Amino acid sequence: MSNLYNVYLKLGKSSYSTQFYSNTVENILSFCERNLYSKVTKITEIVYDVSNTVNPPVDDPLQYQGTLNFMVRNEADKKANKIVVKCVKNTRTSDQVYSDIQTLLKLDRISSVSSLISVTQNTK
Repeated sequence: MSNLYNVYLKLGKSSYSTQFYSNTVENILSFCERNLYSKVTKITEIVYDVSNTVNPPVDDPLQYQGTLNFMVRNEADKKANKIVVKCVKNTRTSDQVYSDIQTLLKLDRISSVSSLISVTQNTK
């Protein structure tokens, strides 16, 4: 069974948080490292706290895409959810990010992601 984690991220002087379901903190960290330009500073429920001495990347809009909004579902459980991914690295495509969502994240506490309904991108 997966757990809901609140993930705190930092980009330049800006901070934001998002929520992900996953089986492990390591999966969330892997997902963020592969796909996000922002730096993870804290994950709740499992203690992972980076000290304030960590230098987040500079807020350089040329280094990351806007926000990707994934509408995903688990057909067997008849559930759907929106997963918002901000500051995606320029080197990652939406297909690569979706593949990592399927592999590393969960739709909710018990359901894995089985299909993609839609993906939209917001500009910065």
